[in-house]
Amino acid sequence: MISLGPILGIEQDYRYTLILLLPKELETANGDLLELVVTARGKSTSIPPATYANTLGHTLYRFEFGIDPSVETAAVGYAIELSGIPLENSSCDTTWSFVVPGQEVVPKVGFASCNGNDKILAPEMDAAEFVMWEKLIEAHHQEELSYAFHCLLLCGDQVYADPIWDRVPYFKKHGLDGRNSAKKMAAHTINPTEKDAFIVQLETFYEDLYIGCWTRPSIAKVLSSVPSVMMWDDHDIFDGWGSYPTELQNCEVFQVIYDVAKRYFELLQIRTRSNSALISNDHYSQRVQFRNFEMLVLDNRSLRTRDQIMSDLQYKELESVRDGSVFGHANGELAKQRTFIFGIPVPVAHLNYKKRAEGLLGRLGWLFKGDFRKSLDDDALDHWDHHLHADEQKRLIDLLFSFGDRHDPKYIHIVSGDVHSAGAGRIERQQGTKRHLNQLISSPIVYHPVGKLEQRIVHWVSEDVTDIPGYRVRVDRFGIGENAPANIYERNFGFLYKAAGKGIMFYLTLEHDQEKYAWDQPRLFNPEK
Repeated sequence: MISLGPILGIEQDYRYTLILLLPKELETANGDLLELVVTARGKSTSIPPATYANTLGHTLYRFEFGIDPSVETAAVGYAIELSGIPLENSSCDTTWSFVVPGQEVVPKVGFASCNGNDKILAPEMDAAEFVMWEKLIEAHHQEELSYAFHCLLLCGDQVYADPIWDRVPYFKKHGLDGRNSAKKMAAHTINPTEKDAFIVQLETFYEDLYIGCWTRPSIAKVLSSVPSVMMWDDHDIFDGWGSYPTELQNCEVFQVIYDVAKRYFELLQIRTRSNSALISNDHYSQRVQFRNFEMLVLDNRSLRTRDQIMSDLQYKELESVRDGSVFGHANGELAKQRTFIFGIPVPVAHLNYKKRAEGLLGRLGWLFKGDFRKSLDDDALDHWDHHLHADEQKRLIDLLFSFGDRHDPKYIHIVSGDVHSAGAGRIERQQGTKRHLNQLISSPIVYHPVGKLEQRIVHWVSEDVTDIPGYRVRVDRFGIGENAPANIYERNFGFLYKAAGKGIMFYLTLEHDQEKYAWDQPRLFNPEK
């Protein structure tokens, strides 16, 4: 029995990976009895695990395999066998498949984020909460995989670790919650005799967190059918990570939690440090070349502080990518569709919360300043337009435009998640050669969007247009026509797709209210009309 997985990944064009968790007690002879059987274009190949790693209660196995280039788009089947017997997963499946696009086919790339709830865990949630995953797998299979997803970019909060404070006994035992918890947490020293037991509690929490969430049937089907690229945001660790005051951020308890959360993220979302897309050993930013797409997925949490989102090293590494060879697989007709996709967990260009939001959250945060769990400072600090990040926002925008100036792609897209709303934005350069970047926002896929009162507050504290030296950042209306909205308050997922005779376009699939958010997009993506 597979406890978690299989989870497909893509790390380079034609190079795929797969991970899964098996119970430790299952005898595999260190993986020697385990095989991944891949069937592509009528030919089956058996592949042994490339590596394995132990977690608290399981063993993780990682497989690596390539698919030969072909003109035709094709479905690839696979199974995991132990001593020649297929293993089944939590959904009782023993075989799976995914779709590899043809050599000159523009891949269909999906986007999603905010996959959870900040108060309860996935196994406690009703099946209806995962309706968008159901819609995603239905869209993947429509018309016998004719419109299948070829890649899924998950831009943060693939799990929600926020309930950690109520679920790990250590915090209540030592009074590290509730009033004055910020001071208590910052000053707390872990007794060496308790540390190992505390770490076991944390490992139990994070292991159960991933298994409980990613074995929900619709999520399991998507992760085993669509190769993904994942990047964490704060909730994958716990709410606000990286934006707390220094004395709290660097306290012993926070650092121990981070180490455990980081290990599970590395094993299950990055699919181990063997991931060939990683561009550094110091963080988890990734570069994935996929046909006409250059996807750069940026880590905004590993080296984050209140004063910086990414380190100088991260910017220098991106400059090295920019100055090197790109679009190595954009051949033939694909050369006309060369596209940079920058996966950045929080939008760089959408609603500007800078002025009013910081003031409002600062006043409200004062009411809860003793309880770090109710602090609102991190909500403001999460955004690129916070005054502490203003110079870095300009630095990032300069860098993204320099990719366009050097390589002259057809499109440059920033893809992000924002729990408040979905939509689109644009950054327009006001000086020199005219160029613009598109900001695409798809979120949340499970978390509930804000209600009508919160929507009014969001609009009151935010601005649609912001001027940054040399640039204009603005909210864009999503779609065509007088009903095209600027902000979409529905659960959703998004995708880039090139229909025949059209350019690469960004689409959203919503939970409901298709009529309320009316825009012009192909019928097959709006089946209710």
